[in-house]
Amino acid sequence: MSTQGGSNFANGIIRDISNITATSSPVTGLSYGTTYYWRVNATNLNGTGAWSSIRSWTTQSSQGGGCPYVFGWNGEEFIADNNILPQSEYRGNEHKSVTDYYKLMATPKIEEGHYILKIKEFEEELSQLDQIELIAVDHSQTSDVAVLPTSEIIQYTMPFTITGDLSQENASAKRLSEIDGATISAVPGQSLSLSFQPVYEEYARLPEHTEGGMLLGGWVTGGVKGYGLPKAQSVGAIADRERFDGSTSFTFRERLTLVYVPLQTIDQTPVLKFDNRVALDYANLVVRIPSAYTSRSLRLITARHTHNGEVVSKLKSADGYFTSLRPGESIELSYEAPPLDADKIRSFILVSHGRYEHLKASAMTGTPQTFQLDQNYPNPFNPQTTVSYQLAASGHVTVAVYDILGQEVITLAEENQEAGYYEKTWDAASSSSGIYYVRMSVTDQLGKQLYQATRKIVLMK
Repeated sequence: MSTQGGSNFANGIIRDISNITATSSPVTGLSYGTTYYWRVNATNLNGTGAWSSIRSWTTQSSQGGGCPYVFGWNGEEFIADNNILPQSEYRGNEHKSVTDYYKLMATPKIEEGHYILKIKEFEEELSQLDQIELIAVDHSQTSDVAVLPTSEIIQYTMPFTITGDLSQENASAKRLSEIDGATISAVPGQSLSLSFQPVYEEYARLPEHTEGGMLLGGWVTGGVKGYGLPKAQSVGAIADRERFDGSTSFTFRERLTLVYVPLQTIDQTPVLKFDNRVALDYANLVVRIPSAYTSRSLRLITARHTHNGEVVSKLKSADGYFTSLRPGESIELSYEAPPLDADKIRSFILVSHGRYEHLKASAMTGTPQTFQLDQNYPNPFNPQTTVSYQLAASGHVTVAVYDILGQEVITLAEENQEAGYYEKTWDAASSSSGIYYVRMSVTDQLGKQLYQATRKIVLMK
């Protein structure tokens, strides 16, 4: 197989291997937002055959237009999986915390006995994260699982196949038969009629109340991104050929997403109707099977913030104690990796609780333009609160808490820090209820005062 960045294969070969024995092969080390071309030939005892026709794919951009992103560790590097917390931009959710359930597209590799993920914020938002939970779902090798927005886990099997002309590269059936990057571009108002047939005889006549749905793979290509434009709660819906009521709506994310859409009846000739621009990569009918899976919430072991160090205590549960992610910042997470039975497959569901908001253009740079001590959050609090601040330049930083008599209760920071965004947590479990003051002072290397501020905080037990 030969892969390269140009269609003439004269130079710039990315990968040229001759020992493939399987029907698929991974290609790594690619660039974002780039079109690649590939071809394949076969060799046996009788010689080498001619090259196949040239095919291509285009890698997605390194970041989307919004939301923090989750990255999975593949054993060599962190690979972008998808955006999380898109519900934060749904109409009516402004400034509200939301809960997002997302099945990871790629299984994270185990590193030193742990599953490793990374949450990263790019150039457009300030994210407030309350909990990042990773659920392991172990299920049979002949089934798969999905998670609904309500948190319900669905176990299903795929006894159908799409029908149509699979020999024509541009035919809808061919493009939707597998997840391979060969997509159908859909626009608002467009309808797409599909047809499926059972692979197994026992599914030729389904009982009237058979539970199931449609599995769709794709991503948003336009019309729902950008400043001030909310994420789409729906990019389309499924109907039978006689009825369309929008009750089976679905949505995608910014990268390839597999969504399970429950159906009241399994119609083998459904119609998809789109109300946003999407790239549709896969479609199939599935049948729900009795839940024979086991699921467990994996213990969060470490959570290292690029600026604020260990924040695992803030992300273990949805308790109202947030950690912030500003542009360019990330949190690397490690979770326990319990043993997996040999006859099982493990899927992963990421549960994110928090919110994000778009920053103004002037606030989208990685370095703050001013010094600032923010009001603590929450306030009043019991017993923990977070103190956030920003530095426009490096300096010696002192952040301390004082009681109403002016006596120091605790020092939260006493160190040299680079320009950037920081946060500290005060656990006041051993302190009495009342009014306290957080005082911040920044001096340069010569001792000159660069900034000083005080905030009133209230501990209420």
